[in-house]
Amino acid sequence: MLIIFLLFNFILFLLFNKFYKVIAIYDSPNSILKKHDKKMPVYGGIIFFLNFILFFFLDLFYFNSFFEIFSRTNIVLLISSSAIFLMGLLDDKFELDAKNKTLQIIFFSILLIISSEVFHVRSIYLENLGNINLNNFSIIFTILCVFTFVNSYNMLDGADLNIALYNFFILAVLFYKTNYNELILVFLISNTLFFFLNLRNKTFFGNNGSYFFSFLIGFLIIYFYNTEVLYEKNIILIMLCPVVELIRLFLTRIISNKNPFIGDRNHLHHISQDFYGKKIGIVVCNLLVVLPLALDQLLNLNLWFIILVFLILYSFFIIILKKKNKLAK
Repeated sequence: MLIIFLLFNFILFLLFNKFYKVIAIYDSPNSILKKHDKKMPVYGGIIFFLNFILFFFLDLFYFNSFFEIFSRTNIVLLISSSAIFLMGLLDDKFELDAKNKTLQIIFFSILLIISSEVFHVRSIYLENLGNINLNNFSIIFTILCVFTFVNSYNMLDGADLNIALYNFFILAVLFYKTNYNELILVFLISNTLFFFLNLRNKTFFGNNGSYFFSFLIGFLIIYFYNTEVLYEKNIILIMLCPVVELIRLFLTRIISNKNPFIGDRNHLHHISQDFYGKKIGIVVCNLLVVLPLALDQLLNLNLWFIILVFLILYSFFIIILKKKNKLAK
């Protein structure tokens, strides 16, 4: 399987530069949010999607390591994730309305949740609070979790290498926690190709990548949680920084009487890059992303204490850098 996907991604690398003009979807620069030098193809998500499709059918009919043949759940997962990928691709091309995208994410989330118990969060255990049964609120809670993760993940995709580095982080954690799951390995290979292309300014991840991958990974995390591979603390800590970033951006936009769904350059990676420079800024930003899990692994601290420490450091980091950036201007 490893050899197959290494060869497949090498072929993708050779073909995309020649045939991407057939797809002809680009991210064009503007003077406000997008300050790259030239229009860029957005086929990062296409790399992930093609790898997923190849793995799905090879595993279904040959390897049988993850997907079961004739399983309704697998078919629903394929249809839902493919639909979300197509939505992202159309959004890259035509800039779909935010309400339209929200309704599609909710619809396909419900489809997956009702297809199988493995995609349904019925209870959670939190330190100092014990086990919390969600009962009738469970479906809404699951949709809210996926929707929050999809939107917080999308907030990271605004600077070169930022989303690729976060992908490496979350995939490495999942790969280790799931005892080296083959699908996660395939995504690690996909992300390595994307990282290389993004590093060389050959492509962006695109909304097709952000929506597809976050939607699929979100439900895979729920699956691993329900099969007792991942625990609540692991999930909270790997998602803590993006979710806090989402809440901060939404609140500051609402307070400023702006549409919370319209982008700006107030993101953590923008603030960090403005002060440290492009590459160092992204590294510093991702160190903050990794910090909560690192504190847990190194010191085995209480969940709520880790969250408190992170919020203090995150707030201090944002305030100090914004002040220094204002003084520099």
